Amino acid sequence: MVDSFIFKQPVFVDGLVSFYVNIIKIGRTSINADVLVYTQCENGKKVCIQVAETMLTNVSIDNNR
Repeated sequence: MVDSFIFKQPVFVDGLVSFYVNIIKIGRTSINADVLVYTQCENGKKVCIQVAETMLTNVSIDNNR
């Protein structure tokens, strides 16, 4: 489940996108994670900028999933 998703900047076609995940909480059947999204290319420059962030909750449905 996506709790929130915030787009801060556009990502250009030639941009390299990196996702950094910070585990907030690990429960018995769920994991909460904060994800920061960065790109390393802004108008051809080698500049690292944050383009999005999201808070995710992954929940186990049963033993097979």
